[in-house]
Amino acid sequence: MPTSLTGSLISATYPQLLHVDGGPSAEPKIVYSATGVATSLKVGISSGGFDNILMDGNTISTTVTDGNLVLSPNGTGNIQLSSVVIDGGTVSNITDLAVADGGTGASDAAGARTNLELGTLSTQDADNVSITGGSITDVVFTGSFSGITSITSNEFLAVERFGFTTGNGGTVTQATSRTTGVTLNAPCGQITLVADDIPGLNSQEFTLTNSYIAATDVVMVSFASGLTSAQYDVTVTATAAGSCKISVHNVNNTATNVDSPVINFVIIKSVTS
Repeated sequence: MPTSLTGSLISATYPQLLHVDGGPSAEPKIVYSATGVATSLKVGISSGGFDNILMDGNTISTTVTDGNLVLSPNGTGNIQLSSVVIDGGTVSNITDLAVADGGTGASDAAGARTNLELGTLSTQDADNVSITGGSITDVVFTGSFSGITSITSNEFLAVERFGFTTGNGGTVTQATSRTTGVTLNAPCGQITLVADDIPGLNSQEFTLTNSYIAATDVVMVSFASGLTSAQYDVTVTATAAGSCKISVHNVNNTATNVDSPVINFVIIKSVTS
């Protein structure tokens, strides 16, 4: 072996020899041929690499700042990684990951919803949800609801108010006499009676025609206003399909004043079976 070593050169007579100038160090150094030609191999005390690829312990990386590390096997082989953690970057141009493997099995939102069996509920706005089937249990509702045509429950309890909303009631004024019938097709409302008096201990009865009333329903009535004394009473004396009879009573021996009583009514649905 020659003893005159100069930098990256050993001797032209030994071109097959490879060496590291000054020996390996913590920072990987280029490996040279005996004639001083740099190779793509870098060797350090605890790491090594090829050209712009660095292998350091368990890490393989590229030394080019804006370069890509590409692993591409020849032929039909695969790169198999048994334990992978991806903590940055992006994954693209891959086959859709199956649901069984933690993916959606689709490359678009609609396909993903179908594969995950999310249904149409997943595409609705939070403030505009439509439920057309199934059941809801153990849910607390707040705010207001509209458009509900029927609620069936073993028990229904109101915290504050129970009744009808604006737009569901109506008003009607009686004509001619206290026995003249009135028509008002609404689940609730007010009836203004003709101005008249009632002799002592007498009654005046009229018919309310209302398409909301069924023969088994309960029609509740009460006075709203128009009375000058407390000697009045009002009751429903008969209920039929589409109508009921309402009677205004004078519970005193003396005649009432000439008043125009206003009666509130509300229909409560009821069945016999």
